[in-house]
Amino acid sequence: MSTKINEGIGCVKLSEHSYGMPDSMTSMRGKVLDHMVASHPLELSVDNFAANEERLRLLNTKMTQGIHLPLRLKLEQQIVKQNSGHHSFLPSSQFSLDILTGSHETIGFEDILNIEEFKETMARPHDDLEVGFK
Repeated sequence: MSTKINEGIGCVKLSEHSYGMPDSMTSMRGKVLDHMVASHPLELSVDNFAANEERLRLLNTKMTQGIHLPLRLKLEQQIVKQNSGHHSFLPSSQFSLDILTGSHETIGFEDILNIEEFKETMARPHDDLEVGFK
């Protein structure tokens, strides 16, 4: 099978390789990550672990406490995510969000290696406060 590319100069006819595969230099224009699939069935489960655990926790509270509690928890999580409650130059640990999601009970990568003294950001509080006064 052959394809035609019309670039205004004329038609160029590109043929496939002898094994029936398209020419990778001209036909492969997407990213490699777009075409990758999970190599193991458990990989998708590990990637979606936090979402599955949150869904099961909300389902359990719905069965024991009623529909109002999962709705209230999700609403409180959205409010906490939107409003940090402090200036942008002050560090935020997101502890209130951790309490609402239940992740304060586990120790993860971000608990050990996300310490403020290791971050390379410079705080500029005067610039941030001047914007608020204008």
